[in-house]
Amino acid sequence: MIKRVLSGMGVTDGTNVHREDDRVKVIAPRKGNVKRQRVLTADHVTAHLCISADGKVLPPCIIFKDSFPHRTYKDGVPGIWLFATSIIGYMNTDIFCQWFERCFLPNCGRARPVVLVMDNHNSHVSLPLIESARANQVVGGFTRTAQPHLLQPLDVHINGPLKEKVKTVCRNLGLYRCGVNVSNAKLQVVLAYALDQVTPSSIKEAFRRSGLYPPNRQAIPEEDLVPSSFQVQTPDENEPPRTCGTCGHFLAHLAEILVPPPVLPKPQRISSRSVTAGRVISGDEMLRALQDKAAEEERKQVAIEERAKQREEKRKRRLEEEEERLVKRRKRDEEMIQKEEQKKRERAE
Repeated sequence: MIKRVLSGMGVTDGTNVHREDDRVKVIAPRKGNVKRQRVLTADHVTAHLCISADGKVLPPCIIFKDSFPHRTYKDGVPGIWLFATSIIGYMNTDIFCQWFERCFLPNCGRARPVVLVMDNHNSHVSLPLIESARANQVVGGFTRTAQPHLLQPLDVHINGPLKEKVKTVCRNLGLYRCGVNVSNAKLQVVLAYALDQVTPSSIKEAFRRSGLYPPNRQAIPEEDLVPSSFQVQTPDENEPPRTCGTCGHFLAHLAEILVPPPVLPKPQRISSRSVTAGRVISGDEMLRALQDKAAEEERKQVAIEERAKQREEKRKRRLEEEEERLVKRRKRDEEMIQKEEQKKRERAE
């Protein structure tokens, strides 16, 4: 069905590439201290990746925290990569719209329609994005929040080996050249090398394992989709306690005494903004919802500006009234002074 209707499919996801694994086995002398210099010194960096069902890797978006590194951070990487910054170093709606316009649309091919599968994050939903997707015949869909490791091809077969490749390259650089470090300005060079090692066959295998392309409902085992069950056997209050017929002591196993009874897990508080179900964001319902939300926000902003304008007018009137009272007070003071001087002159005469 999807193969006949849709011309292409892409999957997008974000991953952190700034951590270095310290649990590495090394050969060291029996005596003395052994030190290993940390090679990956980069701060928090997010790589927004996108792969297609035909085995291609689309230009990523590298997101730095707070600000860009020094001016050489674009050296050694393709010019079509997108670089951005955010306060916390993660994706937001503005950066995602830029990536969609500058990286996805020019590189997703001319055949339409195209399916773009994303993780269920609020930064991927905005009115400009939906309007642009509908204008370019891009069908945007979200995977379920509860099973991203099963339904997201990047999480299934790409992100894990990619991060491991980045760590391996950084670790080998430290072995080959003592004192070298990979900072924010050079981390994307290592990432570009690791992305070049991602083969089309591994990308197609990721889509096959997730069941997205070719469409296969049996790709994910049913036991992985069944919610976990938890049963607690509560003792019957009407059942009398067991005692020994000879000595009268209570009968209980050692495990029942030492091991605490199982308790039900505390229910997690689910935010009203979180969406756990899969959804299509380029449909009419989502577009109307976003338009209504934008109109409501515009009304609220107009009301805020109107209230601010009224407060400013009240403040100006209050200042004018205070100025008038001050002028009247000065005038009265001047008249009183003139009267006093007039009385003094009259007494002097």
